[in-house]
Amino acid sequence: MLIGVYSNLFAYLYNWSFQFPKLYLGIFKAHMQPWNNQIRLLLSFSPSHKSDISKMSAQRQVVNSDQAPPPRPFYNQAVIANGFVFCSGQLPKDSNGKIVQGNVQDRAEQCIKNLKAVLESAGSSLNKMVEVNVFLADMEDFEKMNEVYLKWFGEIKPVRTCVAVKSIPEYTDVEMKCVALV
Repeated sequence: MLIGVYSNLFAYLYNWSFQFPKLYLGIFKAHMQPWNNQIRLLLSFSPSHKSDISKMSAQRQVVNSDQAPPPRPFYNQAVIANGFVFCSGQLPKDSNGKIVQGNVQDRAEQCIKNLKAVLESAGSSLNKMVEVNVFLADMEDFEKMNEVYLKWFGEIKPVRTCVAVKSIPEYTDVEMKCVALV
């Protein structure tokens, strides 16, 4: 039944093929596929959007700051893409890569300082953050972390998710990542 429906659609759109050649080409490609691929091809075909998306995704810039702990070899501190800075999770480490001693508030403060350093290297700032994800090893630390968090953000706070996780790398109790405008 689907093949018959798409055959009729194919015939109808053939009349429009001279006005919309890219659309015709997409329909023709879908028509020549087995029926289970027809829907996938038709739904994914959008010539104007595909070219825009490929241009946008090619515009990425890596950001690594000397003012924040060095990243491990399998990720970057941040990537700039399409007007946004996507920051990797920051552990509460100093710029030498050592975990900050003290309580969860001291470590939450260090995470924010690290995000600030990375954002500034990317040409952004904490005031341009649009999303923050906080990972806590224990939700008992939620209020303590919030005390520090609130000191750093103005009237327009970024959206935020805070979750408890089973463990955080290097056995610390907090990690933060964010997305900001450039």
